[in-house]
Amino acid sequence: MSSWSMQSNAQAVSWTFALDRAEVQAGNGFFVARVKAKIADGYHLYSLTQSPGGPTPTSITVAAGQPFAVQHVDPWPQPVRLFDPKFGMETEHHAGDVLFDVGITAAAEAKVGRHELMLDVVYQLCDDRTCLRPQQAQLRTTIKVSPGTAPGAPVSPGTSGSMVPRSSMERFQQFAHARPGTAELLEEVRRILDDDPKFTLGYQLLAKKPAARGDFRNMKAILRQGIAAGAERTTLEFALVGCGADPARRRRRLQRFVRRFPRTPFTAAALQDLAATARTRAERVRCLRRAMRIAGQTQALVLRELCPLLAETSPRAASQLANDVARRISALKLDGFFAREVTSALAKFYGSTARIDSLLREGNASAALRAVQGLTAPEVPHFGVNEDDKAVLRIIRARVLAASGRQQHAYAELIRDPEFLIRDELIKIGVRLGRELGKSRATVEHDAWCELLNSDHPTAEFAVPHKSKTLTADDFRAKVLLVSIWNPG
Repeated sequence: MSSWSMQSNAQAVSWTFALDRAEVQAGNGFFVARVKAKIADGYHLYSLTQSPGGPTPTSITVAAGQPFAVQHVDPWPQPVRLFDPKFGMETEHHAGDVLFDVGITAAAEAKVGRHELMLDVVYQLCDDRTCLRPQQAQLRTTIKVSPGTAPGAPVSPGTSGSMVPRSSMERFQQFAHARPGTAELLEEVRRILDDDPKFTLGYQLLAKKPAARGDFRNMKAILRQGIAAGAERTTLEFALVGCGADPARRRRRLQRFVRRFPRTPFTAAALQDLAATARTRAERVRCLRRAMRIAGQTQALVLRELCPLLAETSPRAASQLANDVARRISALKLDGFFAREVTSALAKFYGSTARIDSLLREGNASAALRAVQGLTAPEVPHFGVNEDDKAVLRIIRARVLAASGRQQHAYAELIRDPEFLIRDELIKIGVRLGRELGKSRATVEHDAWCELLNSDHPTAEFAVPHKSKTLTADDFRAKVLLVSIWNPG
């Protein structure tokens, strides 16, 4: 290690800390602490899973003496792996902004009231040539602990195992925490069901085994046994929809479920499934709009599917819907980061596309071009970028380039897209651009196939003297070429 220096620099990274909720129940109450590292340019810190014998891996733990325990830590984005000559080994590092979502549980003995939560972060920063000394940061915030649900009390509707006695769920969680084998876990589930026949999750778990081997008859029998025993009906009825591999029958079961249970959280999921198999765009929009009206806390998931569809014909409608749902989710103050992140990201993105569309309608192509240059599809931590949002961005960009008099540029950029040939909305605008350039639909599709083949199988360029001319790769395009190479050395 003498070939590189070690020094201290607290300015190379800054840490922030937020919780996904303000209150948690004692005894298995779960919450997420989001730790964000903002790393200075040129520096990086090492992953949670960095192997020993090199730089210090990052670790995030609850400070000693607190009634909380870390269950897992999930980084976003994932670390970059490369060989580092400073250490003579492969390292995993993060640069720029990185999130660490820390899943934490409150112990059963946690006292009711406000607690100071302290997290200890150990990390090491390096640049390309030197490393700083390992550092420790302590992050502090407060969280309220409320009494845990008493044994035997029902769980609130909408949670896993709705209407399941709490003691059965706790018993299952305690057994599962030891990570038993599948056979041992299912045997424990059967024992729980002997004591509590209404343990809904138990029937779901038992039904998974026959479902995995395609034994839908036994799967149905188990789920119907749960319904007869008085377990949560809509949960098991929705599971029955999946008893079969035929898509047409599944679609009919989904339609029947929606008719029988028109306003449950599972109905929203059924409508999303129906939208995925819809025969027309209008049918898909209808299913998703209905799902949006009854989705409740899962509105963010429906919104993510519906906004791109609306944006195809009306960016303004997509923007208005995204903003309405974002305000509603913010007012509800839901636990968890996902719903807030998705809705705020979609509101910002579709608000931008609506403004660009408005500029195009006003004939202000130069302002639209400036606006679209810096626009990126929304990225949600741990979920990434949705392909439907990316397609909307490609379409709005193509429209802007064409309105700016750069039809050829817009066309070339669009047909190079790997998704072009499998997305009707991209083909539609590609054909429209091609028509302006004097190309038929067949020519547009041919150009796109050529771009795809060239990207998957790039041409090996060469020049070989032959008689009175030089042969190049262009002379053999669309032909089979056999090459014999002789190396006398």
